Amino acid sequence: MKKGFIPRSYSDISLGQFLDWNNTKNEFERFCIMTGVSEEEVRLLPFTEVKETLDYIQSVIDNQESGEFKLRFDLNGKSYGFIPNISQLSYGEFADLMHYTKEENILQELDKAMAIFYRPVTATMGKQYEIETYNADKHIKNAVDMRHLRLDYVFGVTLFFSSIASNLLDNSLIFLEEATKELQVMTEELKQEMQ
Repeated sequence: MKKGFIPRSYSDISLGQFLDWNNTKNEFERFCIMTGVSEEEVRLLPFTEVKETLDYIQSVIDNQESGEFKLRFDLNGKSYGFIPNISQLSYGEFADLMHYTKEENILQELDKAMAIFYRPVTATMGKQYEIETYNADKHIKNAVDMRHLRLDYVFGVTLFFSSIASNLLDNSLIFLEEATKELQVMTEELKQEMQ
């Protein structure tokens, strides 16, 4: 990000900036995190300009624009890929993801969760690809790279999972409705047989 740049969308904000913004309440630090301007320079700016800029940046963050789900991307000279078969998560991947995405951890450790979801690509064939087998000690170190990931990509992953959860919920409700109807029919049949 260039110095003095004001982010206008999630694509202008890195995951690291988002985490740092959420983990400090100091307005000087927040301004510096998002604009690249030094604290000394911020002190020389008009109060109203700093306040309006901070309010604007907060509105960009609060906007919750939809993310862009990416299966693959290049970051800091490495090619990363999303877990190709999410239904085949290892116990270690699952346990670590559950830990890093707990409500009390997520704003400190979302970069680590992204380092589990996205790992270095080891082979490609057309649109198919393979990623490194999960190793917590090795891959959590990639969280440093993930801090540079665009926020719209991060929220693309969360949108992907929320749509899966929504579909599961919808399908569960349909199943429950059908099961309830079947039970009602069976209950009516039993009542008739007992008379």
